[in-house]
Amino acid sequence: MTEKDKLDSVNQFSDMDVHWSKNDVGALTHLEIINGFPDRTFRPNATLQLYQFLKLAIEAMGHQLEQGFEEYWAINHINMAFFEGLIREGEYDLDNHDRFKQPITRQEMARIMSRALLSRWIMPHYTELEIIEEEIIKDIRTVTNEFRHYIILAYSFGLLKGRTEGNFEPHAHLTRAEGATVITRFIDEDLRETIKPDLSHKKQVTLFTGHSRFIIGKDGVHHVWQTIYECKREPDIIDMLI
Repeated sequence: MTEKDKLDSVNQFSDMDVHWSKNDVGALTHLEIINGFPDRTFRPNATLQLYQFLKLAIEAMGHQLEQGFEEYWAINHINMAFFEGLIREGEYDLDNHDRFKQPITRQEMARIMSRALLSRWIMPHYTELEIIEEEIIKDIRTVTNEFRHYIILAYSFGLLKGRTEGNFEPHAHLTRAEGATVITRFIDEDLRETIKPDLSHKKQVTLFTGHSRFIIGKDGVHHVWQTIYECKREPDIIDMLI
């Protein structure tokens, strides 16, 4: 994909001429992963709904699915997200279609995208996640506990940078521009900026690592599960040189 491809694709939208997400939106539009609206706008600051973001994530993983029935076209993408382990039983009621039509929060996005990378056996770099938690994400204590490790992982993967003044704003709704940006970072590793904090003042660090495994359920369906393990160790000279 060339810069001209991105530019030609994004120029079809009347409201993207100077927006900061112009390149990312152009890339995803060229790849036919994201679309605009009939009035030729993209509406970058509008919020994404949960099912819309799941559709982006699933297509970024390489799945090309037919749309479901007219009233609820994203059902196939939601089912594939469950199969891929991006969402799990107990987190969402798959029969509650209205829940998937609600705006997605930034912490939900971080969990989905961290699982997407873990499912492809991509592990965090030797970035010390405890320091990311303590010193880089200023509002980490406002994160709902079940999302905490996934947000830290997303930072270490280089998927996220936060919004302003070091805050992640976990409960804020994800905008269409932000969604496009994190998806392009997922697709193109060169766009990720991994965080390598200073370890010299730490005597002990906590590391999180992911593991994926496939399980065949009683229904004959392959389910993907990810587990995050925690271990503690002393930082060493190799860490400090990375």
